[in-house]
Amino acid sequence: MPVKRLSSEDYVFLEYIILDFEEGHITDDDLIGELNHFFAKIYGYKRSGRSKSRRSGTRAPPKKKKVSAYAKRYGAAFKKLKRKHPRMSFGSLSKKAHKQSRRKK
Repeated sequence: MPVKRLSSEDYVFLEYIILDFEEGHITDDDLIGELNHFFAKIYGYKRSGRSKSRRSGTRAPPKKKKVSAYAKRYGAAFKKLKRKHPRMSFGSLSKKAHKQSRRKK
């Protein structure tokens, strides 16, 4: 990677970041984030795809997918068949449940 010359504004920006860190205005993670952003801007590469919540250890709850009407019909039919025929194999039950759910619509 070729070394790029920093402009006077870049030096001033870096000084402000370091001063803020030394005075305790920003944390270690914030300092690393600011420096990554700064060098990404200079060298033109993209920042890491990780979100701040991922780095701090707290995760956002996963988004739930909407259950389709067909899947609901299949689930209900499968449960009914399982109650009626508890020892029947999964393959046979699911085949019958799919037939029923396709018919109902």
